[in-house]
Amino acid sequence: MINFKQLEVDEMLQRAEEYCLVDVRTEAEF
Repeated sequence: MINFKQLEVDEMLQRAEEYCLVDVRTEAEF
């Protein structure tokens, strides 16, 4: 259970980083 939750947190962090990169790219384009 602990490992599973750790994986969930890692996925959330990775997704958050991806969204941040997308936001920066869209802002840079405009």
